[in-house]
Amino acid sequence: MLRTTKTILACQAFIAGILAGSAAAVAIPEYSWVDRVFDHLQSARENAGIATLERRASLDDAAQSYARKVVAMPHSRRLARQRPIDRHLEETGIRSFRLAKLHLDMGRGYSDYGEKFSRSWAEYGPGWESATAARFDAVGLGTATSNDGWVVFVAILIDDIKIPTDLRSLERQTLEGINEIRVARGLDPLHYHERLTVAARHYSSKMARFNFFSHTGLDGSTLESRAKYHGLKFRLIAENLHSSRGHDDPVAVALKGWMKSKGHRKSILDGRYTHTGIGVALDQDGRAVFTQLFMLPKPGG
Repeated sequence: MLRTTKTILACQAFIAGILAGSAAAVAIPEYSWVDRVFDHLQSARENAGIATLERRASLDDAAQSYARKVVAMPHSRRLARQRPIDRHLEETGIRSFRLAKLHLDMGRGYSDYGEKFSRSWAEYGPGWESATAARFDAVGLGTATSNDGWVVFVAILIDDIKIPTDLRSLERQTLEGINEIRVARGLDPLHYHERLTVAARHYSSKMARFNFFSHTGLDGSTLESRAKYHGLKFRLIAENLHSSRGHDDPVAVALKGWMKSKGHRKSILDGRYTHTGIGVALDQDGRAVFTQLFMLPKPGG
């Protein structure tokens, strides 16, 4: 009897908690029909011969927070022009993507929201075209319910940055690209230099780890002081930096950017330099950070 009474009291407390909660959190058993929308999307991709999407908790959270912002708006503005999804994702800590697409829908009074939102999404040409596009890798789904009974459904599709994780390969490609540029202009190729490479990798890693981008280190170090710290003896030395995110081929982007910049181009095409070291690092958001050092060494340097 005591056990039964405790069970009843627990159920009453659970129901009371639901009734006392905000409308955005309790309108429907969100997990069930949202999962069915996801299953419908996956089946459509499978039937089309397209890879299925990874459903990520971080994207679900971002979609959920977006839905809550929508239901907080006046009804007339909920389907109006929304804030850029890229900005919303960055605010929620998601930055490692090349492209993001938002799908937003809403409805009220339906007995089956899973069927409603699956059907309306499939019938919306541009939105469904994105949902079934091969370029997208992951999805997040979220929903919220307004105080006036409108259910908002949000889907966020992500095209991941596909940067090679082999950083040494990126360094080799950069060196090959730089030397192709030099040789095409009648200059000698630059020679690989081990200690220059160590210095370049060390500085790229620092910029990636501590989220800064500058020729001056956070500790006030300069190119010359860093070179001396690594035991380099030089007559001339120069440094090119590059940072980018959202590109499948960051090496090509770096080379193109350097050659468009007067100062960076000057270092690349300076025939006095004989040796180089290149270091590439990736930060946690997928930003690729390049450091290339150019040197005319002193004897024994």
